[in-house]
Amino acid sequence: MRDFVRDRLEELRQAQTAVAHERAKRAASKSFREFLHYWHFKNRETGEVRTFLPCLHADPDHKEHGDEIWPGQDAFVEVMKQHPRLYALKAGKLGFTELECAFDAWVALFRQANARVHVFSKGDLASQDVLAYIRFGLTHLPAFLRPTLLARPTQATQDIKTRGDTMHQLSFEGPTGADDVRAIVSYPAGANVSVDQTCQHAHVDELARMPFPQKTWQAVHSTIAPGGSCHIVTRGAGEDNFGAELWTQIEEGDGELYPFFQPYTARPGRDAAWREKEAKPMTTQGIAHFAPETVADALAGDEQSSFIPEQLWDACMEELPSFAPEKVGMAGTKEPVVLAVDAGVSNDCFGIVAVTRHPHPSRHADVAIRAVRLWEPPKGEHIDFAAPEKFIREICRLYNVVQLAYDPYQLESMMQNLTRDAVVWCEAFNQGKDRLIADSELRDLIVNRRLVHDGNRSLREHFLNAAAKLQTKEDSQIRIVKKAPHRKVDLAVATSMACNRCLYLLL
Repeated sequence: MRDFVRDRLEELRQAQTAVAHERAKRAASKSFREFLHYWHFKNRETGEVRTFLPCLHADPDHKEHGDEIWPGQDAFVEVMKQHPRLYALKAGKLGFTELECAFDAWVALFRQANARVHVFSKGDLASQDVLAYIRFGLTHLPAFLRPTLLARPTQATQDIKTRGDTMHQLSFEGPTGADDVRAIVSYPAGANVSVDQTCQHAHVDELARMPFPQKTWQAVHSTIAPGGSCHIVTRGAGEDNFGAELWTQIEEGDGELYPFFQPYTARPGRDAAWREKEAKPMTTQGIAHFAPETVADALAGDEQSSFIPEQLWDACMEELPSFAPEKVGMAGTKEPVVLAVDAGVSNDCFGIVAVTRHPHPSRHADVAIRAVRLWEPPKGEHIDFAAPEKFIREICRLYNVVQLAYDPYQLESMMQNLTRDAVVWCEAFNQGKDRLIADSELRDLIVNRRLVHDGNRSLREHFLNAAAKLQTKEDSQIRIVKKAPHRKVDLAVATSMACNRCLYLLL
């Protein structure tokens, strides 16, 4: 009798467990947040196996002590629910990639029969790593959720549905058997990404850091089935990167992606004191990129930032004595002037900047931009250097030009003409180390308001077009570069050379 009762109780317990498991499976299939109670991942910082939400025991009605989801992750889960197509821009180490891997698995397990998920990564090793994260989570699900991965392929089984568990694909049978094979396929980005099947979900990891982000995105977009979802999860890589361009497009309402950003504070324990401590071994832009406070910080990348903020440039504007020829008179002026020239032939401009020491005696150690002239090439044509050369000759006749600094790349022939005719002292400006020093000094002049200008619009545009590229080994030195290929910075570069020579010479 005891054995009979014991057996009946065990059968009842098993039946209750089966019902509980079925109830839990149904809940997990309907809610990604519920599914996270069962998803395990390996913390890459500590090596510990963790969960995003308190782990549920084999008996779903019994909860074990577990982890609490971070605020940024919680917001990410919520926005996934509201918007099937997302662009998630993030700070470093918020756990978004692990969370997205859980979502990849959830789609493959529950969305539909023969569900297919595509994961795109920046390289082959990265694509294998991401798939390994998904494999780990799938194989650590409780038995009532865990799929049986199909075996690795043999020479005789190379059909797409039977490739099974490989370095780039995970396959498993759905609840209806052999006619329902789910697949998660990982692709490395490349110049010619070719995907011949559609997917119900696409996960694009670190789009901005892929070698060919625009081509990759075009390939990804074309493979998503109608009604399918897509999540881009990335950090920025510079304002001229396709990732930044795509973000701008969707913020302006052009496209179907929803923009979602989380700052560094979206992880517990990250406050101003934490950021200050983390910043010590990093470059200024490096910490802004790793721990961004704003979208602009996140998009800028870790090597490049705006050369100077707009408000700092505008703060340097002053009313200066007129420097126009009709004001100084045909007899000219004795005030020492330094000219600098930066030029291109077809893609860039020809810019001339004239600087002096500050006209007020108490600020003789400061620099004043007194005049600017810009030539732009006609569409599809080249700049005729004859007009700028004529202008330089006239300026040197009217003013006390003590030196003309120039980039020798395009201008050597013109400078030889001016030197031959004894028009002005022409001095080539080294575009290597000397430019690094000059560009860094120029930013310091602006930050400390030791440079003044009259608000010239073209000059302002070129400075706001400029980014500061940090040098790999020297955080203190930067180089002026374009934020994007179509943006012009010739006047900013000319200003850098002119200010450097103006302060070097005993004027």
